[in-house]
Amino acid sequence: MGAQRLIDQGYGGYAGWGDVEAEADFKATGGGGKKTAPSSSGSSTSGGSAGYSQSAFDLALKMQSEAAAPVVSALESQRAAVPAQFATQKTALESQTQSLKSRYDNILASMARRQKVSEAEVDLEKSREYGRRGVPLSSGMFEQDLRSTKTPIREFFGEKEKDISLEQETALMGLAGKIASLPSEEEKMKSDLDVAIGMAKQGNSQQAINILMSMGASAQAASQFISSQSQSASQFEKTLAENTRQFNLEFNKPKAASTGTAAEREYSRVSNLAASDIKNGKTLEAIVFKYGDSLSRADILDLYDKYSRYGPHKQSVEQLQTMFGADEL
Repeated sequence: MGAQRLIDQGYGGYAGWGDVEAEADFKATGGGGKKTAPSSSGSSTSGGSAGYSQSAFDLALKMQSEAAAPVVSALESQRAAVPAQFATQKTALESQTQSLKSRYDNILASMARRQKVSEAEVDLEKSREYGRRGVPLSSGMFEQDLRSTKTPIREFFGEKEKDISLEQETALMGLAGKIASLPSEEEKMKSDLDVAIGMAKQGNSQQAINILMSMGASAQAASQFISSQSQSASQFEKTLAENTRQFNLEFNKPKAASTGTAAEREYSRVSNLAASDIKNGKTLEAIVFKYGDSLSRADILDLYDKYSRYGPHKQSVEQLQTMFGADEL
């Protein structure tokens, strides 16, 4: 009904009153002492103008309540579901936290294994090189050459380890912050729903619906946040793998170009043959069987990544060594 409608019916005494207060007073007093002019809706019933206005007011309230009932019911159902909704969201965030931690830990472990394999290959290569030259491995020259050759490997993997650790810390802090904010977000949603329910009961259903829609957008944003963390980890993992592959290619280039012994020329020739077979569609397994006695597993993987029509390999150096045995070089 509202204060303005009461004023229009001739109850000018309600000027300046709020809607809720005016309605409550009218129901309690029948507008006694507030009448200032004849009612615009007319009054000819035996009950007098006040009785007629009270009946119209009650009818209006009933119609308003019935019209708002579906919206109020929906809002109250939503209000009751809030605790379970946030409990589910917390569980999802905690699960995502553990998943991301494990994922980044696995990346770190994989990088450590790659570094170990790369350094082992340097040990083997330098040992053979100095053996061919007749230089004892106990010489200071061998140790110095070994350290200088391993330095770029250690620097590369050291930097990548820092990047991984930072990325992991950033992702986990983001999730932890989101989890910490859930209680206050839950209370805000309850409060907003209480306001919306009050508006709906007063006949402001559209405003109540707008509040409900805005809360739906907030819930969708929370879901997108969880998904974005997983996508970010996947993209980081792909970028890291590509950076490692490029490093391996660049690091291995000088070894073939800067030396010219017969053994090194033969290694280069076999590498070219393997590359040609890969371009012609040979599988990784076939290349390992054919060239595994002449090329290291790491070099085979690098060649396969570079020239295969089937895309990057899915096996690691360790997996190849498990499947086909360690390098025979």
